[in-house]
Amino acid sequence: MASLVLELTLPWLNVTELQTLETTCSYARDAARADHLWRALALAQRGEDFWRRAAERPAASSQPLGSWRAEMLRLHRFDRLCERRLGRRLPNLTLYLMWSAMDVAQQGPDNVALSQHTTPLPECPTTTPRPPPGF
Repeated sequence: MASLVLELTLPWLNVTELQTLETTCSYARDAARADHLWRALALAQRGEDFWRRAAERPAASSQPLGSWRAEMLRLHRFDRLCERRLGRRLPNLTLYLMWSAMDVAQQGPDNVALSQHTTPLPECPTTTPRPPPGF
């Protein structure tokens, strides 16, 4: 019964509220920990495209946590940090760009994919340039 009530109210809940139900409401505790509820919340908050892209990332850089609840709690902590530092949570597009950079960095300098995403640096001068006179 508690699961049904949570499923019906899920469109109006957020991560903090679902966590609060887990810890304070003995009636809803087990239901609030059900992974299918966290999946529904994840899809409602970020959309299917976001989670599809997240699932397609290399495990070495994305470090999957194995449950929707754990993924949502990690994302919630990140969103809260962004809100404190930037005044807003980052939009999906910005996260996709960050993921791309992180995934390339994770592959390392010996991986061909890295050279496809970076522009070669110009040659460094062999001597240190002198400052202009009067500087």
